[in-house]
Amino acid sequence: MEPLDMLGMRKRGELFIEDALLTIAVCAAESGKKAGFDYIPRIVALAQVNPLFSEKIESLRKTIYHLVNAITAGDQQKFVDLAIRSLPSELKEKAFTWAAEAAIENGILADEKKQFLEKLAAKLSVGSAVAKRIIGV
Repeated sequence: MEPLDMLGMRKRGELFIEDALLTIAVCAAESGKKAGFDYIPRIVALAQVNPLFSEKIESLRKTIYHLVNAITAGDQQKFVDLAIRSLPSELKEKAFTWAAEAAIENGILADEKKQFLEKLAAKLSVGSAVAKRIIGV
């Protein structure tokens, strides 16, 4: 089964906004060398304080694990592109912020993750000054 089909995403042609935010954060955390799933609690914490997720808190971890499985089994770039297309422009900076939060581990941003974030900023149309401020390391 195609990874995009694992979550029924291909049929809709776009992600729900909440799934798009989570997808970008997971892809950022999964970029470069894999270091386990320590990033999942950081993503959960971001979602728990976001009003978009107020009715989805109970299923949040399950959704994240489904996304992790689909993303690691498939073409990460396809997921990123789909997520970006699914986001309204006013949430693109928030998506980048979530990606940075997920990618930075213990105050350290690995080179592979930094490269991912730089490309992501360009795709999301987040200016370099804003991106540097958000990354902050």
